[in-house]
Amino acid sequence: PAPLLFFMCMTTPLSSGPRLDEQNLRYIMTHLSHDELEQAARTNYAYMNQQQDKEERISGAMRMAQRYLNSKKDPDVALRNLKETLEFRNSINMEALLNARYPDSEHHTKLYKILNTKQLYVSGYDTAGRSTYIFVPRKVESHGEWTLQAHIWTLEKAIACSKHDNGTVNAVIDFTGFSYSQAPPLSLGREIMTTLRQHYVGSIHKIFLVNAPSAFYCLWNMLKPFAGRATRDKIQFVNSTSRELAELCSPAEAASWMVPNGQKNKPLDVDEYLQLPFDVAFDE
Repeated sequence: PAPLLFFMCMTTPLSSGPRLDEQNLRYIMTHLSHDELEQAARTNYAYMNQQQDKEERISGAMRMAQRYLNSKKDPDVALRNLKETLEFRNSINMEALLNARYPDSEHHTKLYKILNTKQLYVSGYDTAGRSTYIFVPRKVESHGEWTLQAHIWTLEKAIACSKHDNGTVNAVIDFTGFSYSQAPPLSLGREIMTTLRQHYVGSIHKIFLVNAPSAFYCLWNMLKPFAGRATRDKIQFVNSTSRELAELCSPAEAASWMVPNGQKNKPLDVDEYLQLPFDVAFDE
């Protein structure tokens, strides 16, 4: 009930900030139904995996609400966007998607086929504990119906693996050897960018585009408008000798194509990768 929820919000520790921000956060929380609170809490893998108590559910939902409030200071806009994300997660059957790592799941074959190209995986951490979502476009063999879902699965795994207090991750995209013929259809690129902007608010710390060739810039100019200003501000074009990645990740937590003397070069074994707990990165 709303009175009980309001009391729990009052007694649950809040992040530091202006009093108005606390009031706006409570406003959002009191406008979520019981089912929406549960769905919001289940965006946190630790809660979803352990089925914790009511207080943990409130705490998990508040973390999601805070991200949306940080993005949109207007509480009504933040509430609307949060609810749209919950509807999106329901529409793609997020929990069935996450369970695709299990051999007996209905989507396992589709996920396995894409991951087996070695184009998408989670491996390594920055010095603050953020996990690294890695995408290698040159290894893409086709742009099928499950391309978006494979990216979502990988991003969800990266978020689950993150050891940072706010659960953020870094995305590193290796454009070495990329040609324009490997570019996704514009509609798919737009869908991925829109999903990232609308439904993973506050989840990504930095996006590094490594060794992007001139062919990519044509594609980027078409996709840039769909990325959103906040996402665009997180993007950095770098090469394997640039200091930006080297300052963020130690050699022990990065591949040699990411930073000089990078040591995390174990070839991806997809069978091993899928047998790992969902919140454990490859070669961790």
